[in-house]
Amino acid sequence: MNKTKFEGTYKAGVIVSIVGASISLAWVALFGIIAAIGMGVFKNIGSGFGLATLIICIIGIIPSILILIFGAKSLKDKSADKRIAIGIMSIIFGVLLIIFVFGIILLVGGIMMLSASKEITYNDNLQNMTE
Repeated sequence: MNKTKFEGTYKAGVIVSIVGASISLAWVALFGIIAAIGMGVFKNIGSGFGLATLIICIIGIIPSILILIFGAKSLKDKSADKRIAIGIMSIIFGVLLIIFVFGIILLVGGIMMLSASKEITYNDNLQNMTE
């Protein structure tokens, strides 16, 4: 089985995206906890706002978790099966959160992953694979 090996730019991009997704996950979770507490304290006044904030937080958690899972799997397997998926998710989620530092971190990580050049390694049969 041939594995695709990316240079240091890809690995650095995945790590940067994982760091950005971790920070955004922590921030969104904190924001969701504050919204849940607010919904509990102000049951009559802020329930609509709190519910909307909670839904937005849940929607914000999903891309972060996917970036973390795919990035960790990519680093563990040392393959780039999900290269385009992680890169595009990082860029889109980074653009949505560009006003925060972790949005810029996600954007940079996604660009680094997608711009990395790749090399094909040889499989067990030592067949020369070129691209």
